[in-house]
Amino acid sequence: MGFVEYTPLTDPIRAELQALRRGLAIDVNHDLSPLEINSDSSKLIKMLKNGNCSTMI
Repeated sequence: MGFVEYTPLTDPIRAELQALRRGLAIDVNHDLSPLEINSDSSKLIKMLKNGNCSTMI
C-alpha cells in the first residue's frame, strides 16, 4: 500500500517524519498488521533508534 499527500515546503527530514506518521495512522485506522516499514532516510532511522525525533513533530 502507498499514498501520496501534499507536504508544505519543509526540510526533507520533516517530510520523511510526516510520511512515517501518516503511514502509521493509516495502519492503525485499517488494522493492516503485520506492518513493514521501509525508509531510505538514514538520518530518520538514526533519530528513531536514538529516540530524539520528538522535537521534530
